[in-house]
Amino acid sequence: MMNPFSEAKLHFKESKNYLDSIECQFIFLSEDCSAIIPKIEYDSTLNTFNGFVTPLLEGIPIENTFNYESFEQLKLAIETKTRAKLVNVHLIQPIYDRTLGLAPPPSVLAAYGTDNKQTSIDIVKKWIMIYQEFFSRNIRVLGFSTDGDPKYLRSMRIALNFFVKTQTLNINNNKLSFKINIPSSWSTWYFLNGTQLFLCMQDGIHLCCKIRNRLLSKNTKLKMGSYNVSITHLHQLIKTTNKIDHNLCKSDLNIRDRQNFSSCQRISDDKVLIMLSFNEQYKATYNYLLLLNLLIMAYTNRQVSLLTRI
Repeated sequence: MMNPFSEAKLHFKESKNYLDSIECQFIFLSEDCSAIIPKIEYDSTLNTFNGFVTPLLEGIPIENTFNYESFEQLKLAIETKTRAKLVNVHLIQPIYDRTLGLAPPPSVLAAYGTDNKQTSIDIVKKWIMIYQEFFSRNIRVLGFSTDGDPKYLRSMRIALNFFVKTQTLNINNNKLSFKINIPSSWSTWYFLNGTQLFLCMQDGIHLCCKIRNRLLSKNTKLKMGSYNVSITHLHQLIKTTNKIDHNLCKSDLNIRDRQNFSSCQRISDDKVLIMLSFNEQYKATYNYLLLLNLLIMAYTNRQVSLLTRI
């Protein structure tokens, strides 16, 4: 769909063609950084060099920045420019009608090298620009999803005006915002305003993995009242009880694989919770893993209805 792929280019036209081909007008966007090996590569098709940290203008990547016509220019850039250790990728997930069958695959909107030094305000401005560009093409962005990076979490709070003392940006548009009808039976609702331009939410799998990794960390001490949340309690289950009763193994407690979502599911399984509930000293660990169990259900289980998730 996008050949050749230009670093830092936001592929709105190509994305529009793809969405039209599957007759989709609603999308959700996700954004995340991933570590890469720093190196400079020449793209002969586009006559540009990739691998440097892409400059940003109010959060928006500037394309075609590293075009050099002489060896001296390239040498100076290599000596003075920062090489990217991270790649930032924007993905588009089409929102489909389940009655039509399988979900259409996501597509890449943009990818570029970064040092992750952008501000939360710049991120929100970038989201608004992306929203407006798609809206001008008759595509509605329902929301944005990221991992648990503090900058992105603050950006989501700003965009939703969620526990923000002073509203930094007013991103609502009376003509474009959708309205949220709160059931009259609900006594309290604090997540969203009555009108909202788009939604923001943390990626469910990232969130669950971070909860797991916090438990497995050797440097983190977690307490609930006078009780400790400890991975030692799970080690004790593995050591002293039958595996049939909990289905755990030592590899589930290895923190090296920080994105091991299967481990999240196993350590918070109902069988494990039942075993932990038998010991009064494991009360905090039980409640911590119960929280993880509910997060997995709310954020990743497609069979759970929206109202049940809330």
